[in-house]
Amino acid sequence: MLQQNQLVSLSLGVFANLTSLSFLDLSSNKLTSLPAGIFAGLTSLGSLSINSNQLTSLPAGIFAGLTSLWSLSINSNQLTSLPAGIFAGLTSLGSLSINSNQLTSLPAGIFAGLTSLSTLDLSSNKLTSLPAGILASISAGAFAGLSSLPSLDLSGNKLTSLPAGTFDGLSSLTYLSLSNNELASLPAGVFANLSKVTTLSLYSNQLASISAGAFAGLSSLPSLDLSGNKLTSLPAGTFDGLSSLTYLSLSNNELASLPAGVFANLSKVTTLSLYSNQLASISAGAFAGLSSLPSLDLSGNKLTSLPAGTFDGLSSLTYLSLSNNELASLPAGVFANLSKVTTL
Repeated sequence: MLQQNQLVSLSLGVFANLTSLSFLDLSSNKLTSLPAGIFAGLTSLGSLSINSNQLTSLPAGIFAGLTSLWSLSINSNQLTSLPAGIFAGLTSLGSLSINSNQLTSLPAGIFAGLTSLSTLDLSSNKLTSLPAGILASISAGAFAGLSSLPSLDLSGNKLTSLPAGTFDGLSSLTYLSLSNNELASLPAGVFANLSKVTTLSLYSNQLASISAGAFAGLSSLPSLDLSGNKLTSLPAGTFDGLSSLTYLSLSNNELASLPAGVFANLSKVTTLSLYSNQLASISAGAFAGLSSLPSLDLSGNKLTSLPAGTFDGLSSLTYLSLSNNELASLPAGVFANLSKVTTL
């Protein structure tokens, strides 16, 4: 291992004849560039780490011939782009991490041929867009699907939109993080065919609207975090298709009202967080369908009144927070049928 030294450069041929080398760690040095062919002949190399250097670019073909490589980490450098075909031939690669760089875009087909890939981390870059189908192209045909990729981290970038087809082919995906980006909207069907996803993070974006049907296809999703966005309204059908959802956070948005039936068909939800919004009113029937909900947090809003029927249907509710609102009165019967509430 050569990590945590003061290496600023590597001479071509320095690793020549190390044909049995299986692990190479060059992280935490001061490398600013790598000569083409520096890893040539390392046919047994399984793990390569070049993290925490000062690399601004990588030469085309630098990983050529590393057919045994299963783990590649290039985190915390200063890469602004990746040459087309740089990962060509890495058929054994299972984990690829390129987080905390300065990548602004990815060329189409950059991941083509990585049929063994199970983890792809592109978080904390400066990606502003993703070409439609770029992730599907990881497998042997552009839209043939990725049977092995369960985890994809795109958090901490600058994504402003997700075009239709962005996630086509990722039929085995279970984890998808899009948090801390600049997404302003979610088009209908953007997550279609991601029926195995169980974790989807969308918090801390700039979402002002969500198209009806945006979450269609996410039939296995138990948890959805939309907190820290700029949502002002929730149209009917926003949550259609989320039949497995148990946790929904909409806190720290700018919601001014909740239409009747907006949570219809979310009968499995057990936690709903709506604190720190701009809710001034709640339509009668807004919580219809939430028959399993034991906890509801409406604190930190601008509620001035609670009309009769506000809490209809919440037969399982045990915890209700209405603190830090602007309620001036409580009408008789407003809490009728909330016989299980223990904390108010």
